[in-house]
Amino acid sequence: MINNGLEYDPIDYYKGVLRQEFKDNAQEFFQGIAKESKVDKEENLVLAKEVRKQKALMDDAKKNYKSAKAWRNFFLVLGILGIIAFFAGFIVYFGMEIEILELLLGLTIGGVALAVTGFCVAFIVFNKKVKEYATAHDGYAKKYTEVYNKASAQLIPLKELFNFKNFIKVVNKTNGGFTIDEELKQEKLLMMANNYDYKIGFRDDTTVLDVISGNIEKNPFIRVLLYNKRMYNHTYTGTLTISWNVTYTDSEGHVRTRVESETLVAHYTAPAPRYYNEGVLIYGNEAAPDLSFSRAPSGLKIDHTEKDAKKLAEKRYKKMEDIAEKMISKGKSLQPITNPMFEGLFYSLNRDHEAQYRLLFTPLAQQNMIELMTNTEFYGDDFYLRKAKKLNYVYTQHATFSITFRYTSFYQYYDYNMLEKDYLEAMCEAYQSLYFDLCPLLAIPLYQMSEPSVFDPVEHFQNVSGYEAESFINHMDSDLFKHKDTDTQQILKAKYVNSVGKSDVYEVTSYSFQKIKHIEYIQKMGGDGCLHNVPVVWYEYIPLTQINNVAIAKIEDSDDKKDENYNSGLELTRYKNFAGRFLGEDTLDSSSNDEFVKAIRNRYNFIK
Repeated sequence: MINNGLEYDPIDYYKGVLRQEFKDNAQEFFQGIAKESKVDKEENLVLAKEVRKQKALMDDAKKNYKSAKAWRNFFLVLGILGIIAFFAGFIVYFGMEIEILELLLGLTIGGVALAVTGFCVAFIVFNKKVKEYATAHDGYAKKYTEVYNKASAQLIPLKELFNFKNFIKVVNKTNGGFTIDEELKQEKLLMMANNYDYKIGFRDDTTVLDVISGNIEKNPFIRVLLYNKRMYNHTYTGTLTISWNVTYTDSEGHVRTRVESETLVAHYTAPAPRYYNEGVLIYGNEAAPDLSFSRAPSGLKIDHTEKDAKKLAEKRYKKMEDIAEKMISKGKSLQPITNPMFEGLFYSLNRDHEAQYRLLFTPLAQQNMIELMTNTEFYGDDFYLRKAKKLNYVYTQHATFSITFRYTSFYQYYDYNMLEKDYLEAMCEAYQSLYFDLCPLLAIPLYQMSEPSVFDPVEHFQNVSGYEAESFINHMDSDLFKHKDTDTQQILKAKYVNSVGKSDVYEVTSYSFQKIKHIEYIQKMGGDGCLHNVPVVWYEYIPLTQINNVAIAKIEDSDDKKDENYNSGLELTRYKNFAGRFLGEDTLDSSSNDEFVKAIRNRYNFIK
């Protein structure tokens, strides 16, 4: 890290240095690959201007077409109303009294005039316009498609240089105090397990959608996007409308009967699956190794004022002091630091080692945390932080759906300027998201000053780490793994089987459910004094499993060179440095693996 006086003040460091530094590095990188691509920017901008022109003409034609069609339909309705008026007047004319015959005669004549006018204007004027605008729209649409395809294709040499490494290169060039890896290797997972007691596997109802890894100084972190399935009690609702006769005497003494009705509502509760994303950053550090605690977002709104923050902090600090007194009477220890702003917003009640807690949260760390929790420019106080001895877990709301830079989203662009602008903005947003996941850790100076114990990698045979393999499998066609009877989403779990050369075989288990419809009848008392069976439709979820094998291999730099078999085209994208082959129930032997590796070298069988 370059010493600039802000290394231990992460918010000001980001605002004053890193944000602009990363943006400059990203701009320099983009200009570098643009130059390498030899794309003619000026020619593309001319084409892009023509694309926008044809798009505007096409949209105008479509708008005029819709307007003309609406007017045509309006006059058609008038014509139909005229015909109805004519026949109504004509039929009613016979048998009517003499004094209203003139009115009916006028209605009949008016109906004829309205029908003639409506149909003439609809078919002669607007039907012609509808056809004209439809023809014009089709012409502009054809021209738009032609020029769009030409402009987009002209940028392909540049788009082909987009890959997952772009973001990594720019991040690692920026002096943020952390670096990220091209892939999460099995050695790092083993280091996390050995040095920090990390339990590598996730539950069977959790799968890894995406993963990146890196280091803060020399201490490792893993950032994963998880897809979870949890069971919860879902309440179904059913209704039944009943009616009954009621006899009563009115005010005049007559006995009468009326019908009354009521809608009965019943509920039935049964287990059902719920699926959701979750982003988590896992960090290992040996500082304060006996301390465990957790904290959750304070609830401070992103648009809060300084007065709001102070009021909330003081209220929660007072509550913390009351809790501390009660804990002492029960033989437990909670000693609030005399900093109401920090303790009130951070609000960790379950810490279990006060000395190490204070060692970690020095006055500088407290101030950094306050700045992070009260910032209104970025994500605000959206982070959960849990420390379990040597492991730290950071959960943020902004990392719920994506944790990596999505370079493939730019493949459809046709305008060089727009491509550059949006590409750089997306890259900066991805960096900011990563930085503020790390920020609760960067806010603690002791973490940055601590180095990990020496770790000698344990011998292993995997070419691809389990997290990367599972993430890669989740980028494959999900229909490959689904049970034929499944009615829900699926959780894919990958288990390492063996290696054949540079390929790893993983057993993939798909967990899902079949929905079985049931009707439960719940008795409810009605207003008629009788019990009624109210039907409630509910679903039983039957667990399903399906097992298949997948081969995954790394794509080496030497395999990524263009040769006579090179298939150009952006449809051949990939997930990081891996390629996969669906094996089903088959295994992988040397001959089939040679065929697979050959396919990789020909840039075939890539999975996005």
